[in-house]
Amino acid sequence: MLGRMDRYLAAAVLEAYVATAAAFFVITVVFDLLVNLGGYARSAQDQLALGTFAFARLLAEYYACFAPVLFLNYAPYVTVVACMFGVTKLTAANELLPMLFSGRSMYRALAPAVAIAVLSAGGMAAVWEFGGGVVDRWFALRDVVDRADTDSAIRHVLVRSGDRGEKILHCARYQPADQTMRGVVLLDRGDGNGGTEVVRASAARWDDGRAVWQLEDGWRRSGNREVPIRELSLPGVVPDTVLRLGRSTVPEHVLLLSYSEIELLRALRPGRHDLVLAYHAHFATPLSCVVLVLLTLSLAVSFERGSRVGRVIAAFFVCAAYLVFDLTCRNLGLRQFLDPVVAAWTPVIVFGALGVLSYTGIKT
Repeated sequence: MLGRMDRYLAAAVLEAYVATAAAFFVITVVFDLLVNLGGYARSAQDQLALGTFAFARLLAEYYACFAPVLFLNYAPYVTVVACMFGVTKLTAANELLPMLFSGRSMYRALAPAVAIAVLSAGGMAAVWEFGGGVVDRWFALRDVVDRADTDSAIRHVLVRSGDRGEKILHCARYQPADQTMRGVVLLDRGDGNGGTEVVRASAARWDDGRAVWQLEDGWRRSGNREVPIRELSLPGVVPDTVLRLGRSTVPEHVLLLSYSEIELLRALRPGRHDLVLAYHAHFATPLSCVVLVLLTLSLAVSFERGSRVGRVIAAFFVCAAYLVFDLTCRNLGLRQFLDPVVAAWTPVIVFGALGVLSYTGIKT
C-alpha cells in the first residue's frame, strides 16, 4: 500500500521526470530548428508552396509526432536523472533520514523511485507496440519537411511468401500513398520439382475490396509458355506488409518497429540478424531504465557533504558507459561477430548485475 511518505517521494521523482523530459525535448527541438530550419523553410516555400501559418502547423505536427521517438531514445536517461534529482533533493533537505528513523529500511524508502523506473520501462514497451501510427506519421512528415518528398516512395522491397518461402516478390519501387508497386517480379518455385514460374508486371495496385493486387502489363511465364495475367494474390502480402518490409531495410526504421511487426517480418524474412537483434533489444532496452536506476541510486543516497550536481554528473558518466557498451554490442551483433541474442542481452545482464550489487550495497 502506498503511504504518505511513498507518495511524497514519488511526487518528487515525477516532478523531476516531467521537468527533465521537457528539457530533453525542448533542447532537441531547438537544436534541430537551429540546424535545419532554413532547409525546412526552403522546401515549404519552393516545393510545397506553403504559407507561414501552414508551415508552422506542419512543423508543430512534425515535432508532436517526434515526441514518442524521443521518448524511446531518452527514457532510460530521463529516468536516471529524475530519480537522482528527486532522491538527492530529499537527502539534501534531511527528509530521508526521518523516513529511516521511523523504522523503514532504505530499500523500502527508495521503492517509489524503483517503481517509477519500472513504469518508465512499461511506457517504452507501450509506445513501441501501440505508437506505430504516430511514428509512421513522423516518418512521413520528415520526408515532407526535410526533402519535400510527399510521395515517400520506398525502393527495392523484397518479400518472401508461402509456407516454405517458395515465393519471392521484388518490386523496384513502392508508393505508400496509392498502394502501388512498380517494377514487379515474382519468382514462384512451387514444390521445387521444376515447376518454377515467373510473374512480371510494370505495376501492381492494391484492390482493397477484393484483397488482391491488380497488375498492369502482367505476364506469367512457365517454361516456354507466357500468358497474360491481370491480378496477383499472395497470402499475407498486403500493403502494410510491403511498407514494413521496405522500411525495415533502414536501421532507424527497424529500431522503431513494434513487437508484432518484427514478428511478422521475421517470418517473411527469416535469417535476418538485424530483425532478431531488434526483437530482443525491444525487451532488453526497457529494462535498462530499471538497471541504470539501481546502478545510480547509491550515488543519490549519501549523507556526507558533497555537491548534488556532482552526483548527477557521475550518474551521467554511468549512463554514458552503458550507452557505449550497448552500442558496441549491437554493432558486433549486426556484423555477426556476436549472436544477436547475446548482443541484445549482454549490456542488461552485465550492468544489471552491477546494479544489484550497487543497490544492495547502499548504506542503511
